Amino acid sequence: MNLNNVLARRALAHTAALWVALLLAAPGALAQEAAAEAAPSNSGRTLDGLEVGTTEGGSVRITLTLSQPAPEPVVFSVDKPARVSLDLADTKLAVPERFKRVNAGRVRSVAAAEAAGRTRIVIEMSELAPYTVRTEGNQVFLEVQGGTTGATTTSGGAGPAGVASRVLSVDFRRGEKGEGRVIVKLADPRTIVDVREEGNRVLAQFRNTDIDLELQKRLDVLDFATPVKFIDILREGRNTSIYLTPVTGLDFEQVAYQ
Repeated sequence: MNLNNVLARRALAHTAALWVALLLAAPGALAQEAAAEAAPSNSGRTLDGLEVGTTEGGSVRITLTLSQPAPEPVVFSVDKPARVSLDLADTKLAVPERFKRVNAGRVRSVAAAEAAGRTRIVIEMSELAPYTVRTEGNQVFLEVQGGTTGATTTSGGAGPAGVASRVLSVDFRRGEKGEGRVIVKLADPRTIVDVREEGNRVLAQFRNTDIDLELQKRLDVLDFATPVKFIDILREGRNTSIYLTPVTGLDFEQVAYQ
């Protein structure tokens, strides 16, 4: 898994809020985790079915059927190119057709692949759209919203016109391996987040998202002895942006998950 410019999104159904964590660490701090991910799986679970259909509302629903109870999926969302990737840990790929041309709604195609003991489903899209993921028994359902771009309801009270979500809180913590973690709590689990390196900083941009004035500030976290020096939180147009500035001259890797 490419740790740069990758957003792992776990969209939880029936949840009013979700957490997004951004992690900066020296490359060695993540080496053990990467080795653990690459270890072969002893699970006999297989992905046996991959079906794609549309709903009456114009959404695209992807149904994954496994031979055993499904693991909690981890979903990676990337803005450019627009795609959503769903990982199933300890799962082998057994579907006969590994690529489906869809061209429905915003979904262009769906592909499946197996590596390092896990199965990954990649949904290629014309543009990112809100989506939900839910697990029921041995099935996983991923539904990509149709209709207009972005969420259509306002969370957390009234905000500027066109703003659909809200940042509720921003927290910083030092991890057990010395990494710096920025934890952002959101009002809407469908919020689209774009994480990328911009110059010498890491930017997490929350699309179409409001934030209260008292949360818009610079945090000096150098005393925590992590790779993070400053955290700048601000509104930029209809988006909320969080910039992470690393300690000068320090090599780092960043990973984001939800």
